[in-house]
Amino acid sequence: MLVANPRDNTAKNVILEISGEGVTPSPSRIFVGDLPANSKIPVNFTVAPDKPTTALLALTYENGDNIHVVKTEISLPFGDDKKQAYPVVSNLIVKPDAGLYHLTGDVNNAGLETANTV
Repeated sequence: MLVANPRDNTAKNVILEISGEGVTPSPSRIFVGDLPANSKIPVNFTVAPDKPTTALLALTYENGDNIHVVKTEISLPFGDDKKQAYPVVSNLIVKPDAGLYHLTGDVNNAGLETANTV
């Protein structure tokens, strides 16, 4: 992410904080320092959501004697996992036998990760 200062003067003591319900950021607080006028700086962090949620970003900075806070939200939806196990069931045969049913067939994994406990 790029943190930018579009102002005509230096933003001092810039701090970025990441939070949110179901969000595990690393790190959760980043000290950027002073950001000169009309400049930008890359800031690296990771966010591991536990569920589809929203990450809250709060950027705090000083301008003269005043402290300012700019907040924004980033939606973190879950998409399709292209590597997850994807069991495919085919050739099903159901046979009744003395009040019970026997089910046989083929189970194949079309995903890239191991399908456990199938």
